[in-house]
Amino acid sequence: MTIANPEGTWQADDRYVTVTDNRATLYSDFNWTKKQAATDVMLQTFKSTGKYHNLNGLTYLSLYDKDGNWRGYINQQSITAGVSDGGAWLPANAYTTFTAANVNAYADFNQQKVATSGAGLVNQTVNISGQYHAFGGVVYYSIYDVRGKWLGYVDASQVKTTSSAAGLWLPHDGYLTTTQSGQMIYTNLDSFAGGRTTTANYQRTFRIMGEYKHYNGATYYSLYDGNGNWMGYLNSALGSESKEAQGVWMNYNANVLITASNAALYSSFFNMTRDTSSLYGGVYQVSGKYSHVNGTTYYSLYDGNRWLGYLASWQQHLIWTIMIGRSLLNLNRIQMLICILI
Repeated sequence: MTIANPEGTWQADDRYVTVTDNRATLYSDFNWTKKQAATDVMLQTFKSTGKYHNLNGLTYLSLYDKDGNWRGYINQQSITAGVSDGGAWLPANAYTTFTAANVNAYADFNQQKVATSGAGLVNQTVNISGQYHAFGGVVYYSIYDVRGKWLGYVDASQVKTTSSAAGLWLPHDGYLTTTQSGQMIYTNLDSFAGGRTTTANYQRTFRIMGEYKHYNGATYYSLYDGNGNWMGYLNSALGSESKEAQGVWMNYNANVLITASNAALYSSFFNMTRDTSSLYGGVYQVSGKYSHVNGTTYYSLYDGNRWLGYLASWQQHLIWTIMIGRSLLNLNRIQMLICILI
């Protein structure tokens, strides 16, 4: 007995479907002539305009692409239906950092309605929790912020992804002087493993060579010492930034007694302007300091209101003694003692 139409009768279908089985085949007829392997169209979304309930117990869909080309029949078990022209929701787990203000997140798959503007996304790292391979040929990521708020769909071709919640490495060049002790300098921004603390590096200046806008909302700088050794990641809020290698000015009040005549005073952080011969035996005031990335601390020296220059910490034991909290009388006695010894 011959059955006239073993494929069954055509029934209308109006769905967007995404191919999710790479073992499937697209057929050109119900004699099972192979038209295309599903591996060639894996994760692509098509319009199903009709379906057949075959005698073999399976349902086959008739697929068309966005240009109206008929692509063949496919077993319904090889697709996942979507609720719109975005196709099927597909799992994803990644992060992206927005680096341009002109990349929007949309509320639809036609980019007609903006869900979150690029201006609201720039310099923010978001979680990609799903993706859609839309009928129009564009892949969209579904993005969320750290509070779980849905931000919209973003064109995948407009962003780069990473598996790390730290987000993407971003260029940043500068210098950071630590201003808080007891804080961790991390070696990993996912596990937050720590290698150093700012206690041992308090008021030290590091070179910033890149940053991460973490998913948790904090910015972390990638820090290097003056010799180019990587030191770790530090929350940018735990320091003060400068464009110059000396770091930031820090308050420091002390009286100093000059005990050598042949040491250098600097007019800048590398240029010697004079020696200390004319200052020998005198008591002067330090009103601030800089912790240079090269490891030297430069103290700003004054004689009353007259600035004299910078004294470098590497010559401190040779030329001067800090007298913190001493009375002027005691300092005068020390000066007298120096004169007697001379």
